[in-house]
Amino acid sequence: MAKKIIVRHIFIIIFLIIFFYGNECHEAKAENNNVNIDTPRNVRVYRHSNTSLKLKWRTVKKADGYIIYRYSKKNSKYIAVKNIRNTKTTEWIDKQRETDKVYKYKIAAYKKINQKKYFSKKSDYVMVKTYQRDKVKINAREPKVSNRKVYLGLCSAKKIKTRVLASKYGTNRNKKAFHTKVRWYSSNNIVAKVDKNGKITAGTAPGECNIYAAAHNGRRTKIKVVVKNYARAKRYYNCWEEEDLNTLVYEHTDVIQDIAEYFSVNRLKENETISIYLNNVAEVVVEPERKFSEKISREIEDLLVNFPYYIGINVDVDCIDFVSKKEDTNEARPGHVIFWFDNDCSQWSGQIASHWQAVRFYPI
Repeated sequence: MAKKIIVRHIFIIIFLIIFFYGNECHEAKAENNNVNIDTPRNVRVYRHSNTSLKLKWRTVKKADGYIIYRYSKKNSKYIAVKNIRNTKTTEWIDKQRETDKVYKYKIAAYKKINQKKYFSKKSDYVMVKTYQRDKVKINAREPKVSNRKVYLGLCSAKKIKTRVLASKYGTNRNKKAFHTKVRWYSSNNIVAKVDKNGKITAGTAPGECNIYAAAHNGRRTKIKVVVKNYARAKRYYNCWEEEDLNTLVYEHTDVIQDIAEYFSVNRLKENETISIYLNNVAEVVVEPERKFSEKISREIEDLLVNFPYYIGINVDVDCIDFVSKKEDTNEARPGHVIFWFDNDCSQWSGQIASHWQAVRFYPI
């Protein structure tokens, strides 16, 4: 009997050891699977000589090394060609390459935990050519861009034009880049994103970021993007003696800015328009019928009902127009307080703030 009890106790102890050890192993494995390593950024590659190429990249924090991959046509995939174990080193020369040939590279960072390597995602590829300096088709320099700094309103967009020129280090008078496609990157897609054609689109909140135009070899040009909420004007200029316009701008500032901001973010499509006004029984009419957020619906109704003059709101793809009349008659000339989503109206008549305009047209 005593022997059976001892055996049972031994079995229980072994079971508990296996259970806890197994759990520890499982937890360690789960923790290691959650290792996050940044992908190497700003990878560039240069012609170093007729038969060698130099790669450079930005340091990845907490990495223990880097693996460099070169594309193999024979294997139709990227093959590891170099393990960089010195994390202070962020460049490498690939020697003994064939002259007048194009090579592609990618780089991954890794971190060692318990003798096991955990890798980042591979970087985007960079492509480069070996050549003698008097050749016509050579590598590119960083792209030339139409704008180095861009200001955008919320959800506004701007297309950047580019030109890709040959490297300065070619000696042929007729030299040109062998590859002219530009790749685009954003440092913060929430602030502003960019598509493959260089169209930058701002996000829904103010902020700053950088957009990069990169040539085939990773050489890039930085474009600073500043996203502003132009609907939120810090101050307005004088609206002259126009009593209804002054009342709208200075006594209903928060409301018109809220409405302008809402339609800045919720843009209408091309050729789409909305008219908002009160009918004969003081009900808000939206043509064509459309639902807004609860807050904006309430503010629109309060403005139209409580404004001491007649007022309506027109929205299209370019602007929102608050149309006011001192009297609700056909003879009364309408005044306009207009917020332009994308246009700085500093050269226009009646500017009262950046992107804001207040005008009433009288006969000359």
